[in-house]
Amino acid sequence: MNTMKLLFKAFLLFILPNISFSQAVLNFDDGYSIYENGYVDQPYIVVLNDGAWLCAFTTSSGIEGSSGQHIVSSLSSDRGKTWSDTVQIESPSGPAASWVMPYKTPYGRVYVFYSFNGDNITSLNGKSIRNDMLGWYCYKYTDDMGKSWSERYRLPLRKTNADLNNDWKGDVQIFWGIGKPVEHDNYMTFALTKLGRYMLEDGEGWFFQSDNIQTEKNQDKINWTLLPDGMEGLRNPDFGSVQEEFNLVHIDGDTLYSVYRTDLGFIAESKSFDNGHSWSLPGKAKYQDKTELKNPRACPRIWKTKKGLYLIWYHNHGGTGFANRNPGWLAAGKWEDGEMVWTQAIALIYRKDKSYKTGRLSYPDLIEQDGAYWISVTNKETGRIIEIPKKNIRQLKRMTNKL
Repeated sequence: MNTMKLLFKAFLLFILPNISFSQAVLNFDDGYSIYENGYVDQPYIVVLNDGAWLCAFTTSSGIEGSSGQHIVSSLSSDRGKTWSDTVQIESPSGPAASWVMPYKTPYGRVYVFYSFNGDNITSLNGKSIRNDMLGWYCYKYTDDMGKSWSERYRLPLRKTNADLNNDWKGDVQIFWGIGKPVEHDNYMTFALTKLGRYMLEDGEGWFFQSDNIQTEKNQDKINWTLLPDGMEGLRNPDFGSVQEEFNLVHIDGDTLYSVYRTDLGFIAESKSFDNGHSWSLPGKAKYQDKTELKNPRACPRIWKTKKGLYLIWYHNHGGTGFANRNPGWLAAGKWEDGEMVWTQAIALIYRKDKSYKTGRLSYPDLIEQDGAYWISVTNKETGRIIEIPKKNIRQLKRMTNKL
């Protein structure tokens, strides 16, 4: 019997060489449901000052990009087991509102930043188009745990070459964001993707930064800067058109680190050593042996835990399209001598359903509270939350110690 068990383990190691037997692989369907609808995306969560969780996400009764797409919030007081009825941040009867990212200030106010088609642009060259990435970059805030939301404010998204050369010559901007804003010292920074051509072409990275939103309550006095300096966003011309879904972590001091997706089968990375004003030419995110982290055209999501552990979500294969986002994998990183080095991945979460429509898993968020960790994730129809066993995190930490 022992011999048979060893042979079985050896077989599994052969077909899934990156899975360790000491970890727990989570089943998406075992997670608690945040919300179910025709379309549910980017369920991002902030922990409020009283310990409750506020989740903001994009939804509609139809498919992604259809009419009625809007943003909502929901509250959980039992760490994701149950959720309140949703509160509309923007109405489904208005222009498309999408890709909402929440941020909680130290004093408790929660902001949400999102794309809003304020000019209601619905056609290009006389043809109807998907329009949920067009328009204004907006935000609202809540001071009552999401029970109500403020009036809408518009961010100063300055026009750059990507806008001036797009299909509307800058009269309409094409953009979206994924992830959550990052606090570092007196700053708050979040990433976005601009497109230079409709639709999903000529992507590049930009970063909104504020040096006083953590404490300033008067919206007229909040400072905003769009980085990097100049007219060109973050991209590598050798990486082609698809350079999208930038997100970032703070390393220390003025050092920031960003990753994003390509359609070349790998994750791209870049570093800033002057607080986002300039960035290194993007390269490939790599393991210790200098091979690249493989990923299809899917969101690679990066976090830094309270204890300083860098984690990255990706799909651990070299596909070039939108498919095969199941399972989701985690690797851990070590910052050394101005470079990020990644461990091999562990499989984190899977779904038995392998279909393109409902089996894919993406746009996760990491929630950390009282030494415990959870992952929120969507299959585009249901947003779920599931606790990550502590042994998975300990395993990743041990792997970084060996780098």
